[in-house]
Amino acid sequence: MNDLISEAFSQFPDIFYTSEKQTKHAEEIAPTLTGDLIVIKASLGGKRNEEESVTRKTLSEPLLKPPLLAKFLDTYKSCWVIEDFHKVDDNEKTKLSQIMKQFSDMAADYREIKIIAIGAVGTAREVVEYSPDMKNRVAEI
Repeated sequence: MNDLISEAFSQFPDIFYTSEKQTKHAEEIAPTLTGDLIVIKASLGGKRNEEESVTRKTLSEPLLKPPLLAKFLDTYKSCWVIEDFHKVDDNEKTKLSQIMKQFSDMAADYREIKIIAIGAVGTAREVVEYSPDMKNRVAEI
């Protein structure tokens, strides 16, 4: 289940944050003065170097939860597509069904959220078997 949620989050560019930003400045001035009795030569040289590095990290695992996923999906007007639903372990299907219920409950605030489970062998009733609360919340296509 965590892999499914992490995979869904990986599709959004905003799950990264800047954890560290460093700017290095280096300046070097090289004055020279040379001469003999008749000719005096002077020169001034230098160089300046500026280097910037940014370290970006992914939001930590505890933050990658279904309610935040629902917010991202709504913001980007996207849907969560779960392929090969039939390959998900039965224990995980129960958790997934509970997440579907959470999404359904959150739909009043996040109107654009949707989950599409491809490969639900049989029918949508299989999802309802894992969570009876989903009885009126699943559409079969």
